[in-house]
Amino acid sequence: MNDDSNISLRNIVTHHGKSIASLLLNIGENKQPQRKYLSFIQELECLRLENSSDGPMLIRREINAFEEQDYVALSYTWGNSEQESPVKGKYKFQTRGYKPQFFPSPVRDSVFNRVFSFMQAKGLSMLWIDRYCVKQKTCKINVIYAYKRYKDKKRAIKTMDLVYSLSKHPVALLGKLIE
Repeated sequence: MNDDSNISLRNIVTHHGKSIASLLLNIGENKQPQRKYLSFIQELECLRLENSSDGPMLIRREINAFEEQDYVALSYTWGNSEQESPVKGKYKFQTRGYKPQFFPSPVRDSVFNRVFSFMQAKGLSMLWIDRYCVKQKTCKINVIYAYKRYKDKKRAIKTMDLVYSLSKHPVALLGKLIE
């Protein structure tokens, strides 16, 4: 495949002898199907905010996103901007496993404050956020388990576009003010 990213659109049109519109349509007709892992969507792990005496807790819940699309799919910047508070830890997230525990979240409180404010205004309870809803780390003790986690993460990444497109409430949070 030739990389024509440094060639002007005028030169591409001249070279191919077709309009940009017909070239784009040709690309669309010749795209390769991407393999989706539907079980990731059918068992989509989301978070539900629950208040407790220890503060706000993020509880894991599974949904079938093909049937239940009233969730927020959140995209946000992992690093904070100068205009945003770097404070974190107010919200505690539930770990996976047989005996789940709760730990302070490394996600900035301002991110959660903003998204939960939006969710409350819209009457929503389920949040999908890649940092917690896609298994990020692999087990360093068991090589077989580590490989399975790696494959799970790779499959989840290949299917994330469906998470956002199926959600009735995809949200992107910017770290900087737009003036």
